[in-house]
Amino acid sequence: MAREHFIPNSNLHGRVAEIIPKKLFFCAFRNRPKSTRAVDYYYVDDEVHYDSFYSDFGPLNLSVLYRFCQNLTERLEELDGEKFIV
Repeated sequence: MAREHFIPNSNLHGRVAEIIPKKLFFCAFRNRPKSTRAVDYYYVDDEVHYDSFYSDFGPLNLSVLYRFCQNLTERLEELDGEKFIV
């Protein structure tokens, strides 16, 4: 299945990056799309947050980044070969 078939273009904001071929894609949407039988849209806005240091915009907190990596790894293992993750 080509990625054009599972990404709602009218809702897409920017371009699509294929991170792991035919498994994991990165993109931004204007509105949160609903997952389907073929695609799992992994929404991270609720779990990845940014705590600024003074008034800058430096890197993410390492514990937040670690938890995100753990969650993504689990999701990839659960859905291995069954769905695309976007």
